[in-house]
Amino acid sequence: MSPSPPSHEAQAVQLLRSGRAAEALAFAERAVAGKTRCAPAHGVLAMVLLRLGRTTDAEAVIEDALGREAGPAEAYGALAQASLALGRHERAGMLYRRAAQLNPAVALYWYQLATCERALGRLAQAEAACDRAIGLDPRQYPCYLLRAELRVQSASDNHLGQLRAELTRPGLADGAQVLLGYALGKELDDLGEYDEAFRCFARAARIHRRHLSYNPDVDAHKLRRIMEVFPSAPERGEDGHTDSQRFVFIVGLPRSGTTLLERILTGLPGTRSNGETDNFARVLLTTPPAVPANLPPGTQDVFARAAAVDWNVVAQGYARLARSQGDGGIIIEKQPMNYLYLGAIHRALPRARLLLVSRAPLDSCFSMYST
Repeated sequence: MSPSPPSHEAQAVQLLRSGRAAEALAFAERAVAGKTRCAPAHGVLAMVLLRLGRTTDAEAVIEDALGREAGPAEAYGALAQASLALGRHERAGMLYRRAAQLNPAVALYWYQLATCERALGRLAQAEAACDRAIGLDPRQYPCYLLRAELRVQSASDNHLGQLRAELTRPGLADGAQVLLGYALGKELDDLGEYDEAFRCFARAARIHRRHLSYNPDVDAHKLRRIMEVFPSAPERGEDGHTDSQRFVFIVGLPRSGTTLLERILTGLPGTRSNGETDNFARVLLTTPPAVPANLPPGTQDVFARAAAVDWNVVAQGYARLARSQGDGGIIIEKQPMNYLYLGAIHRALPRARLLLVSRAPLDSCFSMYST
């Protein structure tokens, strides 16, 4: 007996994972056709549309699904994932909570809820969700690290015993040792046990490093090419179609204070953040060159093509994505990797604010090492 062919939903997911979003769209649309209840396929369709840059359509799919007859927990988990991709953390949290209520035995939903609660600053609720996930499945190792980072641990209220016990489990996978090691190191650091904390960080880092394949020469080459194709950033004329002064890009090393600056600025009236999106990079790298790059044949790589785009097209495409959550006011993008695109951002959005956060190098490096 031959196996049944994969469903339209499964085919859409497979194509999306392989980077073939345009092909996935037809299968995702067929997967939701005729459904009267909220279904996981609605979340799949929303994610496909997001990958294609159709944020308004993705938002419409989510709203339509939420207006339908109640569906299973998986449906709300899928919609929550799409909501996170849209930067809608409040709605994502509500959806993960609904999924957890519908199927409270699934530890993953509680962990995902905890991540949303943390993003919204509801740290006590995030810790409670972590505890719930760990209680259901002690092998939900990301929860241990998330929980440790939510607050400064105290001598009377910490998880040292539990973390040490988990680290003694026989056959513990490397990934689990890394997460538990960083969590234990963080809690020991909070309690002033600095020598033992550093040993935990060092051990976790050594294990983590074994699984990394990083060649700094690759990044050095990228930076050289960026400097070659963006030797300067000439001012463009007024950008009446995008009003680029509304956009603020925050960049800096991880752990340098970019999140703190983001939170300070979003406390100002009329200011909101899109979080860490790849909106600008996505638009820049999918916009075809307006003119052939002025380079010899065979050297027209992604950097040269990016420097030859129509900047008005890039500006309008970015503004469409950035404004998808609502119009009006100042919009912040806090994506550290945008440092690679600062020259392009300045050409496309000449009046956008570019904020570089710097911190003492030793502080930045140790903070990254210990996380």
